[in-house]
Amino acid sequence: MNAMINKAFLEKVFVENKYKRKRALYVHVPFCLQKCNFCVYNSKVTTNDEITDYFINILPDLIRKNYYILQNVIFDEIDIGGGIPTIVSAKYWEEIFNIIPNFGKIKMKCTEATPDTITEKHLDLYRRHNFNYISMGVQTLSEKVLMKQNRVIVPLEKIFNTITMINNMNIISNIDLLCYIDSGGLMDLTGFKSDLYYVMDKIKPVSITIHSNYKIWDTVEKRKGLIISIKDMIEKNKFKDYKCTNCLLKTDTQDIFYQMRNHCEYRLMRSNYNFNFRMIYAEPLYPMYDWDCFGLGLETDGSESKHSYYYGDFEHTPNKIVYERFMEVRKTLGF
Repeated sequence: MNAMINKAFLEKVFVENKYKRKRALYVHVPFCLQKCNFCVYNSKVTTNDEITDYFINILPDLIRKNYYILQNVIFDEIDIGGGIPTIVSAKYWEEIFNIIPNFGKIKMKCTEATPDTITEKHLDLYRRHNFNYISMGVQTLSEKVLMKQNRVIVPLEKIFNTITMINNMNIISNIDLLCYIDSGGLMDLTGFKSDLYYVMDKIKPVSITIHSNYKIWDTVEKRKGLIISIKDMIEKNKFKDYKCTNCLLKTDTQDIFYQMRNHCEYRLMRSNYNFNFRMIYAEPLYPMYDWDCFGLGLETDGSESKHSYYYGDFEHTPNKIVYERFMEVRKTLGF
């Protein structure tokens, strides 16, 4: 009975779109090559056989199970994440894209990747299927810190070449950087600023998303130091084409507390300043403003990926504050 109620409710939310909201499809890949020490996400290390089975059997079965919704909804966006989506070859994704109903009609297509697993065949696949956004989890360029955090060391040349190819395809390239993953203290800012300078000056992705290590204790001093480092990098160097498009980078104590409480992240873009997708907001805890998201995949415990939807009054929710802060950024920057 509960399953029937749940199915009927999901059909009302996604097919009927009763609440007139944008709809996203999220495809989850719960696998990694190794677990990074700083990771807070839902993924696991497993065998090649389990990964292959996930793409040959499990995801197709879930698509068939949810076929009515997938067939009757043209989603505004698809997000592929995990885990590492590029942990498997492009041919498996080609097969998945071919059996998702209306896949070609989805206007916004976004995926995550890692620099050690993404290949030219992946990039060709994304180009042919009109992807808009590819995000690479680089986190840091320091080999010492990468080893400390159980990360694969990737030659800078490969990162540069991959980002260049993405840029040349007119797909928005993003690099994720993570601060405070060495000692966890203010002394990490020196290495972070070195990473940020090199990424801006040499690699030149269209977008850079900066996170603060979610596993360490956040403080006013560390959060303020991170914001000032970002502002100084833009204003005191030659990178004025990069603008923070999701946060005004305020350093007053009240705003710092807000950013700490909501684990704010900072998106720097050197073009496409009006780019907008489901995860654009600075507050990753509230990515659902004006969005309903249908999850497709399995979690590490074998349960199906969660759906997220909201049908209450936005006037008195954190989502309303998130949206208002985002619009304040857009108005201030003039776009």
